[in-house]
Amino acid sequence: MRNYDIAIIGAGPGGYVAALYAAQSGMRVCLIEKDALGGVCLNRGCIPTKTMIKSGRVFASVKEAGLYGVKTGEPLIDFASVRKRAEDVVGKLRNGVEYLLKARKVDVLKGVGCLSDAHTVTVGAESVHADHIIIATGSRNVDIAAARVDEKSILSSSGFLLLSSIPQEIIIIGGGVIGCEFASLYGRFGSRITIIEMLDRLLPAVDEEISRRMEAAFKKSGITVLTGTRVEGTRYGDAGRVMVALSGGTELACDKLLVSVGRQPITDGIALEKAGVLFDKKGIKVDAFCRTNVPNIFAIGDCIGGAMLAHAASRHAFVVVNAIAGKKQEPNSVMPYAIFTDPEVASCGLTETAVRQKGVDAKSAKFFFRALGKANAEGKTDGFVKIVFDGVSKQILGADIMGENASDLIAELTLAVTKKMTVDDVAETLHIHPTMSEAILEACHCAEGTPIHSL
Repeated sequence: MRNYDIAIIGAGPGGYVAALYAAQSGMRVCLIEKDALGGVCLNRGCIPTKTMIKSGRVFASVKEAGLYGVKTGEPLIDFASVRKRAEDVVGKLRNGVEYLLKARKVDVLKGVGCLSDAHTVTVGAESVHADHIIIATGSRNVDIAAARVDEKSILSSSGFLLLSSIPQEIIIIGGGVIGCEFASLYGRFGSRITIIEMLDRLLPAVDEEISRRMEAAFKKSGITVLTGTRVEGTRYGDAGRVMVALSGGTELACDKLLVSVGRQPITDGIALEKAGVLFDKKGIKVDAFCRTNVPNIFAIGDCIGGAMLAHAASRHAFVVVNAIAGKKQEPNSVMPYAIFTDPEVASCGLTETAVRQKGVDAKSAKFFFRALGKANAEGKTDGFVKIVFDGVSKQILGADIMGENASDLIAELTLAVTKKMTVDDVAETLHIHPTMSEAILEACHCAEGTPIHSL
């Protein structure tokens, strides 16, 4: 039996980052993965979808070229090439992960890792012993009885990435992050999209104003949005079309149905009970440092529930490896997120409502892109930056951005919230002109009560 300082089950953005960091710190590491290195994010999630989203944006830009004084013919989508480019990008990055693991002498075992006890992981016929174990098994799509995924015409997000052609009509069950991103992507490719959301608004976890504006943007682009609507059942109709029965007696038809109602932690198949690790349907139970009830076993990423984000898993990896090495690193509670729709959405920290619920004198300030020089030059004037701050201390407590480059712009405000900066701190920081980041500067000027380019 081979002995390691750390054995890691799962090679997604939590598991492989933990392996690389631990090996860099001089530890003997074993990484166990039943599928491809990189997990869902690299192979069937973040990377392929964002690569395809880029293709959609280029397509839209060519169609709008005349607005910028550029004459072109009518563009066409070569979907096979779009798919091929996504596969190439995924392959390149996966090979990069494999190279780094080899270079840092991480032993990679292929197969399902199961706990035999608190220090032993079995992979097929082989067992390894480890002083510490990190569980990074990720999450899977939530299934619903009304629309059982068969990966033929009723598909998960993973199945949608394997389509060989662009469907004419798509119905998406679930108006959350995944559903809205796929709606934006395939809407650009020319599919007729209908989103069905059980709750009363899209993106129910985000700021209400952003939710309303996203629904308006979708409708403007031709996407049908049905909120407050429940799917009662599905069946196959003529010519293989999927028939979707809705609450109220309506039935819709589509070529492909995407089921995207959320993700759930993977806690089965790894024999957690044999090591005495506590878990429930919400995920593996951990403390603030991702330690389970068994002192030498940790769990990170999607399998612990909460923020199911790749960068959250990677952050957990650093916290855990440092804890194992005896270096105390406080977990970062400010978790930014982004939604890669058109327009993009990004957020960090607390909402204005959440701040008020804490009894704080919450105030907010907003600056719209339409008053920004760079946004007008780029032709991307939809959107705004909203800063939430303490009305007394002026400390920035949260932020929302909707519009061009929101996923990049949120980093500055995440730093501001993390380091407890005030609106004055940001307002006194020079921002290059003309850039989209000036919207953050202008929003902070508004928060100070000294708006420059807005009333």
